[in-house]
Amino acid sequence: ECPSEYSIPVDTCIDNYQIADEVCTNSEGIKLTNKCKCNPDWPAEWECADKGRTYPNPQYGGCWDAKNAWYYVPECPHCDLSKYPYTQEEVLANNAMASGSDIGCQTDDGVWHYDSYRCNTRLYPQTYCEYGPESGTKTCTDSNGDKRYQACRSTPPCPREGMNTPLDDCTAQNKIGNETCESDTGMIYTDKCVCGAPMIGEWVCADMGRKVDNSLGCFNNSDAFYYFKSCQPCEAKYKYSEQDCINKYAQPKNTSDYCIVGDEKSFEANPRTGTKKYTGCQCNPSWPAEWECADMGRDYPNPQYGGCWDASNAWYYVPECPQCNEAVYKYTQTDIEAKNGSINGAENKRCQRDDKVWLYDSYGCNKSTYPLTDCPAGAADGTKVCTDMEGKSHFQSCKITCKIGSIYYADGTCSTEVVSGKTALGIVVYLDASGEHGQVMSAWSVDKEGNKSSKNVGMVWADYNGDYYDIASLPNYTKEAVITDFNSCRNTDNILSDTQTNYPAAKAARKYAPTSETKGKWCLPAAGIATSIYVNQSVIQAGISKLGGVTYPSCCTWSSSESETNWAWYSGLYYDNGLSSSLKDSDNLFVRPVLEF
Repeated sequence: ECPSEYSIPVDTCIDNYQIADEVCTNSEGIKLTNKCKCNPDWPAEWECADKGRTYPNPQYGGCWDAKNAWYYVPECPHCDLSKYPYTQEEVLANNAMASGSDIGCQTDDGVWHYDSYRCNTRLYPQTYCEYGPESGTKTCTDSNGDKRYQACRSTPPCPREGMNTPLDDCTAQNKIGNETCESDTGMIYTDKCVCGAPMIGEWVCADMGRKVDNSLGCFNNSDAFYYFKSCQPCEAKYKYSEQDCINKYAQPKNTSDYCIVGDEKSFEANPRTGTKKYTGCQCNPSWPAEWECADMGRDYPNPQYGGCWDASNAWYYVPECPQCNEAVYKYTQTDIEAKNGSINGAENKRCQRDDKVWLYDSYGCNKSTYPLTDCPAGAADGTKVCTDMEGKSHFQSCKITCKIGSIYYADGTCSTEVVSGKTALGIVVYLDASGEHGQVMSAWSVDKEGNKSSKNVGMVWADYNGDYYDIASLPNYTKEAVITDFNSCRNTDNILSDTQTNYPAAKAARKYAPTSETKGKWCLPAAGIATSIYVNQSVIQAGISKLGGVTYPSCCTWSSSESETNWAWYSGLYYDNGLSSSLKDSDNLFVRPVLEF
């Protein structure tokens, strides 16, 4: 037997769309339950209502739960598609809406169905359009087939009579449409083709130097002008404005050949505005050529000046020649001449002022005219002094302070002792009556090639070719007269100019060249010089010693003085007046060159 609380037949639960809670079968085989309850897997009524499938429905049952809060059915009622014939897709296709009072039902496949749909009156305010809807606008149709429109045409549809010329036909003629309309398919039609703005008269383009291209034009039926949508762009050759030329210190080339670059306002203005462009720039022929400025020493370039190449690219022009920079060109010719200076030579740059006065950046002292830079006793009487840019003096000749036996230097000065840093040429062996001129002798003998030798080298005065030759230009001196012959270099020149035979002693003396400045100036000493050496031999030998030279030999050193046809005078310190004579082809006599100063 089942407990007393199991008193409800299970079938009773089923009949009420419920399920049994706990079940017991009695001895008669009847299933009893303690209570009936709703199946929690069944959908609630509100879930069905959200899909538009609402309860009650005669073909469905329901169940209250224990709290009498929810109404359940075994499943939601199915949509009655005879009442909901319109799908959402169909509603949207008609630009309609199904909301508000419109009832819908969602089928198991998730698709909503509606009993009706309508148009939004705010979006589609028009209910009638005489000429149809405006192109590009939408039309809404409701479930009753009634239409509403976003906007209506104000004019009849396009194309129509009098408005049926395709605008493309006008474009092909470089024209525009007078009045236009647009068809529903987007085609534009016009009543007629005309030349319309913005268009420019052919003459306007010509005024601006623009090329005319009839393919871009439109012939206006009302007059004879050919109009253009726009002038052709300026040709590439027109690329220089007047300012461009000015910037090049030039002017436009052929001012009648130009092209105006500008915007639409430039075309409308009269006269035409915009920028004229020319084919090139040319130099102003009134400007000086660069070479003209260069001839004045006022060369280009100069930062404050510009230039211009002419048409032949041959000359560089400037608006005016640069002014002389007087901070660089400081010396006038008058200034330089007052200093006994020289402006010769490529090292001197010059510039001519506008007043035709030449200015120089530098000047110097002519070395051949003013060879001396150190004259302790000053310039020789009657000679000039040149003062260079640095204020240093250069002398033609120094006032001689030399004495016989002094050391003589390349700069024309003398000293009793060796001066460091100076080039010594030899020992003073003779002074004239003025005391300013004389002769200096090498501290060494020389060999036949004129090279300084540490020993005395013998050589002949003249080669003997089976006969002796008298040199007509040389006097034949007696022993009494020869001591007055001091013409060392004149004698040497006369000897070397004679072509009867070879004269080794004179050649060796002339070849001696301790400095480049004295090359070719050394001579074979005259007999009078030998006598001076004889008289002053002690101080002369001392001077030679100070220079580290070779002691002057007691015998025998050639002179340039001739005795007779086959005899010449030579120096010997143990003879009267230090002189004797020898056959010219004696080869055991020496050579000591002298230099006149």
